[in-house]
Amino acid sequence: MALGGGALIDDGSWRLVERETYTVYLEVPFETLWERIQARPGRPLASGRSREEVLSLFEQRRPRYEQAAHRVDGDRAPKVVADEVIKLWSA
Repeated sequence: MALGGGALIDDGSWRLVERETYTVYLEVPFETLWERIQARPGRPLASGRSREEVLSLFEQRRPRYEQAAHRVDGDRAPKVVADEVIKLWSA
C-alpha cells in the first residue's frame, strides 16, 4: 500500500541527500519506533494512520534508509546514540 504525501524518497532526492549531506541510518526495530511515535503529535507521516499503514511506510522506505553511508544502532539510550553519531562525524 503506497502512502501519499511524499512518502517515498525518489532517486533524484536521494542523490542530492547523498551528495550534500552526511547520511546516517539510525536502525531501530519497527516495534520500538511505533512505541515512540504512536502517541506523539507532529509526526506528519504517522499522524492519523494505523499501525499497519505506518509499518507499510516503514517497509517501503527502509531500503532507501539502508543506503545511508553509515548505520548506528538507534535502539539504545539517546545519549549513547548521539555520542556514536558525533564520533562518526568527527572521524
